[in-house]
Parts: sequence; C-alpha cells; structure tokens
Amino acid sequence: MRECLACGEESVFTWEGMPTAEALAALFCEHCGPAPVKHPRKQKARTLLSQFSSSLGREVLKVRIYRDRRGVRLRARARERDGTSFTMVLPFKEPGAARALLAADPYYARVRGEVGRALIKLERALRDSHGKAAP
Repeated sequence: MRECLACGEESVFTWEGMPTAEALAALFCEHCGPAPVKHPRKQKARTLLSQFSSSLGREVLKVRIYRDRRGVRLRARARERDGTSFTMVLPFKEPGAARALLAADPYYARVRGEVGRALIKLERALRDSHGKAAP
C-alpha cells in the first residue's frame, strides 16, 4: 500500500523487483493518473524596429516592422470599428520591398509622413545592426 502523491488516496501498487526512488515518487493511483507534464513555452524572439498607427475615418491602420528568427517582417493591419480586420505580412531582406508594399497601400497618401518616418527608423536599425547603410 502506498499513498497517492496527487490525492492522498491509499492504493496498492505492484511491480516486479524494487523500483527506483524516482519511480516511487512518480506513482499515482488509478483515480488521478499521472500529473500533466508542463512544457516551458518558447519565447517569441521579436525585436520591434519601427511602428506607427493612424486613424483613418472608420478604420485604424497599424504598421509594425520587426525582426524575428526568420528575418525582417512588415505587418500592416487595417481594423474597422466592428472588429473586422485585414492583415498583410511581408517578409523582406531589403527596405525597398517594405517601401513598395506601403506605397501600394490605398491609404498611402494619407499616411505618407508616418511611412517615411517608419522607414527611416527601419534603415537606421538595419544600419546599426549590420554596421553599414541600408539600400
């Protein structure tokens, strides 16, 4: 007879041969079963390089440029008041690709200044991390 570690109920545990101390510590009764295994969550390694948010009438445009393990990404999300949203994600290596996508956006004329400032911050961050000017 042994007391279950999870619920304290006494149960009969049978085995062939003498179990190790680790095996004894892991015994649970038929009522509770083994404790769930908790796996540590992996941290998302993202570094925010630049962002801006702008209200455009009934919508809010939010643009974030970040670096993660796979490279540099631009994420643009237009969200309406009712909660519906449209999200574009562009992985890129050169800032020109991000500039082209943002310039093609229908809201570009209304957020041109914010786009310019965000791209300047992006180029500075890339230059600082690589030690050279970004094209």
